Amino acid sequence: MEMAAKKIEEITLKISQKVGANGSLYGAITKEDIAGELAKAHRLEIDKKSIELKSPIKSTGIYEVEIKLGNGIHANLKIDVEAL
Repeated sequence: MEMAAKKIEEITLKISQKVGANGSLYGAITKEDIAGELAKAHRLEIDKKSIELKSPIKSTGIYEVEIKLGNGIHANLKIDVEAL
């Protein structure tokens, strides 16, 4: 688990999403989106319930979310949300 935490800490996950005229995202980025993108881009299978996302991401920018890996091990994942 500690190795997975170190790997997660090194990742900046890029997610591209369509943006409206006012700069906000069409829809929002959720725990499911983050887990799916981690699996697809980095072959890391993380349960969406392990991702601490206080509210869905609704605008572009860089965000940090906490991932609970179990046994008291946590990792911070950087997410870079870009306009598509």
